[in-house]
Amino acid sequence: LDAPAHSGNGYQWGEEEGLGKLVVCDNRDPWEKYCVEPPCGQMNLANPNLYDVVEDIYRDMLDSFTGTAFHIGGDEVNFNCWNTTKEVTDYMTKKGWPRNEHGFMELWKEYEATALARFKKANGGKLKDMILWTSHMSEPQFLHYLDPKVYTVQYWEHSTNKQLP
Repeated sequence: LDAPAHSGNGYQWGEEEGLGKLVVCDNRDPWEKYCVEPPCGQMNLANPNLYDVVEDIYRDMLDSFTGTAFHIGGDEVNFNCWNTTKEVTDYMTKKGWPRNEHGFMELWKEYEATALARFKKANGGKLKDMILWTSHMSEPQFLHYLDPKVYTVQYWEHSTNKQLP
């Protein structure tokens, strides 16, 4: 499950079902401003209903796939998407988070913690080796957000990338 970015399609039904917008910036143009590649869309981390849906997806995936590891995506988040979404910026203001790199990292960190708890619940109280892509979250100044006993960072970039710890 690639999240919280790369989520533009597949979640549009949320509003019809009374769950609100599950994703923001979906298929927004010009895409270069809101995502790394089209189609645009990132999870709406301000919507608490999102986490019930994510838990259900985890449960479905756990029923379908076995193994000791589970990949949760986590790359190519675009802060401008959240920064141009009123629901998200209002949520950040309520939490006291600034609309800058630090604030968006706090938002993303909260998502990862909540999603991890929902995964554990969906998996009968147990975690697997949680794998995520290299990203802003795995840069040295933010790596402490990820417990090394829980997360494995999968590097998909060139080995000469200076971001690698």
